[in-house]
Amino acid sequence: MPHVIIGDQAFPLKPYLMRPYSKEAVSNNANKKNFNYRLSRARRTVENAFGILAARWRIFHTDIEVQPEIVDNIILCCCCLHNMLRNDEDDNIFLQDLPNGVPDNFISFEGIRNNSTRAAFVIRDKFCDYFSSENGSLPWENQ
Repeated sequence: MPHVIIGDQAFPLKPYLMRPYSKEAVSNNANKKNFNYRLSRARRTVENAFGILAARWRIFHTDIEVQPEIVDNIILCCCCLHNMLRNDEDDNIFLQDLPNGVPDNFISFEGIRNNSTRAAFVIRDKFCDYFSSENGSLPWENQ
């Protein structure tokens, strides 16, 4: 499965951008309802993380008027600084050299901006199927 950005109904469904199923699609489908719930939980987690960053770094209170590549570096630096400030036990863990200055799990979304909505529907359905499978389900979610 690819890495994706999560969004709400205001965003288009793209292969790299997941949005919830519509209310009509969810009404009689427990798997799609579960997908929407899991997507919503992930969005809340991300919003909370950015809320924590914004509380510490005032740069996130206004528009950041620099090139997109520089914004990526600002966010990465703020995350690293935040983690360094939170980590009292081992100050050296975040000072390791990173290849190309970017962690391995940070990928570029350049070159994937297209209108392949069929691929996006397939990817969303695969996530939906995974969250409903034995491997992807949570033990407490059906209680």
